[in-house]
Amino acid sequence: MQGANSPYRILSSPVHHPLSYGSFYCLTMPYFNEQALRLHVTEHVGERLKKRLEVVQEDDNCKTYLATSSSRKRKYTVRLLFNQSYEELLWEAGALDFVWRHCLAPVPDPISYGQAGYPNDNATILIQREVSGVPLSQVWKDMDDCQRYVICRALGTILAELLSVESSYIGRLQLDDQPEPPRWLSAREWLMAVAEGETGYHMKEERCQRTFEEQAQIAAVVAHLALAPVLADGENPMLRFVLSPGLLRPEDILVDQNNPAKVTGIVKWRETGAIPMFAVDTHFLRYVAFRDEEERWQLNSLVRCVIIEKVPTLAKVMGRQGKQLRYLYHLARNSGRWRRLVLRLD
Repeated sequence: MQGANSPYRILSSPVHHPLSYGSFYCLTMPYFNEQALRLHVTEHVGERLKKRLEVVQEDDNCKTYLATSSSRKRKYTVRLLFNQSYEELLWEAGALDFVWRHCLAPVPDPISYGQAGYPNDNATILIQREVSGVPLSQVWKDMDDCQRYVICRALGTILAELLSVESSYIGRLQLDDQPEPPRWLSAREWLMAVAEGETGYHMKEERCQRTFEEQAQIAAVVAHLALAPVLADGENPMLRFVLSPGLLRPEDILVDQNNPAKVTGIVKWRETGAIPMFAVDTHFLRYVAFRDEEERWQLNSLVRCVIIEKVPTLAKVMGRQGKQLRYLYHLARNSGRWRRLVLRLD
């Protein structure tokens, strides 16, 4: 996979337009140049494309196009990502590249990535080979109980494979030729970084606006994490670092249009990274719209059982053995929100 900035300016800098309220200004979306985008894609896929690109998905942060070669033999997915830095794009590209090379999970073959505008535009582009299918979010409501059962088993199998991949560090995956992202070599160091807001759980503005009381609270949490004995057990399998895809959203999961119970691809991997086993979110279907709470419980339990068959340590994480570690993780993530530090680690 190659990473290069196109000589064609796909996005121009945003333009400021004065409002009718004196000196106030509003920031408009960058001007989009579809011809430049097509030339950029042609350059990186190495073949001529049809004249127009087809818009297949669009929201506030992403616009996805389908590019078809002139011979109609190959198709490519082109994602324009707004409000995403080049560094974040490198993280997702690294995750895509790793999963595509080392796992059986259905992911699109990554071809190219780069900036789509000026460096301060926070607009990036990612080109992949097309994965056929429709988003699970479009067909989920029409699926019967049997199809939902089958698709959840399939997702459990994919997640089990990913959670079986162990890492020597905690952090984002990287491409071979790119700068190394932040990494931690122990769960203790990582939890302390989470508590201090240095891993992405706290916005930069939020860190700047902390009160003295919140700063003291965070310092108390960090001090406790530095001494927690449960984090010193090097033989504890729950402290191993595993590959986590983050939370899967239905719109990111593609299924066969004629057989909705068959997963054909997972297209977004921006949250993928190595984390301690005890930090894995076991609410794997958090963003799926279930008919009722009973169905939510049944299908979530199904996914967990499928994963535990291959990754039995997850059962310890969810049980009493993982209680202390889960609590420390919860404490670290909410370090600045606790009014009083109360630690009950029975």
